[in-house]
Amino acid sequence: MVSQVLILGSVDSEGKVTLVHPSQKADNGLPIA
Repeated sequence: MVSQVLILGSVDSEGKVTLVHPSQKADNGLPIA
C-alpha cells in the first residue's frame, strides 16, 4: 500500500510554525513551508 501526505505550515517572524488547517488561524502573508 502506497500512501502520500503533504503537511504545510505557516512560519511567523519568530520562526514558530502553525500547521495549515481550516481550524487554525494564521496572519495573512506569512510564508508557507
